[in-house]
Amino acid sequence: MINEKNQSQSILGKIVLSLFFLFNLLSIISISSFSTFYTYLSAKSHTIMYIALFIFILGFFAIRTLRQFIVASLFLLAIFINYYFIKQLNSNIIVWLFILYGVSAYGMRLKRLIKLHFFALVTAMIAIIGMSLVGMLPRSGEASSVLFSNYQNTVYFYGFNHPNMFGMLLVVLGIEAIVINLMKKQRNNFIFLVVAIIFSVIIGAGTATMGGIIFIISYLVMKIIENKAWYKILSLTAFLPIILTSFAFWITTQLGTPIFNFINGHVQSRPALWTYYLQNFPIKNFGTNVMTSTTVGLATYGNGILDGAYIYLTMYFGRFALVLFIISLIVVLREGMNLKEKLYFSSFIAFSVMAFPEDQSAMIYVNIFLIILGYYQFSKKERMNLLQLRTDTDGKK
Repeated sequence: MINEKNQSQSILGKIVLSLFFLFNLLSIISISSFSTFYTYLSAKSHTIMYIALFIFILGFFAIRTLRQFIVASLFLLAIFINYYFIKQLNSNIIVWLFILYGVSAYGMRLKRLIKLHFFALVTAMIAIIGMSLVGMLPRSGEASSVLFSNYQNTVYFYGFNHPNMFGMLLVVLGIEAIVINLMKKQRNNFIFLVVAIIFSVIIGAGTATMGGIIFIISYLVMKIIENKAWYKILSLTAFLPIILTSFAFWITTQLGTPIFNFINGHVQSRPALWTYYLQNFPIKNFGTNVMTSTTVGLATYGNGILDGAYIYLTMYFGRFALVLFIISLIVVLREGMNLKEKLYFSSFIAFSVMAFPEDQSAMIYVNIFLIILGYYQFSKKERMNLLQLRTDTDGKK
């Protein structure tokens, strides 16, 4: 069995942990308005990609079994195939694969990684807000991605490009506080999440509000339902990401119908945008056919910005990315059922639903639970040990 303590205490293990913290920190800062005003972490910068690549390379030094070698080889093959079609290592899907394998390879407890991720998000948010308060980043105001376009306007909020992102991170922090039992008494952790939800309502972060509420409701349902028969029924929620994906694609075929207009009106015209892209850019298995232009008179509708993880991943990274995301979500549920961990179930439901209108749920630096798929390089017994959330040192659950 993997000796988690020895692995994580090794020099390479400490380096991976440090790099993973830095990866999350810089990734969150890069999706704020920082990348708009400074080039260090812009889309053209390769800083974050190099960090992820280094983590991936270090992962090969953790190989101890044939199973690990096979999984490492599969990840390497997936990266080569994606690079062949995309022609850039800086692609989100390749960086995702780097982190998915490299971080999990050292056999560290997931609870420890979530705690590290929690403090990386807190540090990033404090840094972004701090920069807005001293005038380095805008505190408020609106701007458009393209001067002549009113679609997908930027609404600055204390250094963030939109209140939605700020609200999403607050709710994620609340969920993670509960999962790692940050304040020892779960009641206090749930209060933290409720406060995050209330604040999200105040700033108009609808998706974050919905995700937080769904997390709490699904957790309460699991607390009430304890018998095995109901657990088997709840395991059918594994189809939720598939159903939401199917619905997202189906609704784009219903342009002009009452149901289309209803959904379109309640998720800020996302289906209209999805319809345009699906009609104009054929889907690929790997990579994208999307061509965007910001030239006056030739501008691409929506300026190339796609909200909604299920459509976004498919259009920009191909069917492979969508399948990888869905499998990663379902794995969270599967391991939660195996371990009888209600919090995994609640996280799966919340992030699956939030992925419908927003793409942040598909970002590994926002949704840390996606990394669980990487733990399949270990045996079931080892995996259950590493993914177990409850420990003797935890406070009252």
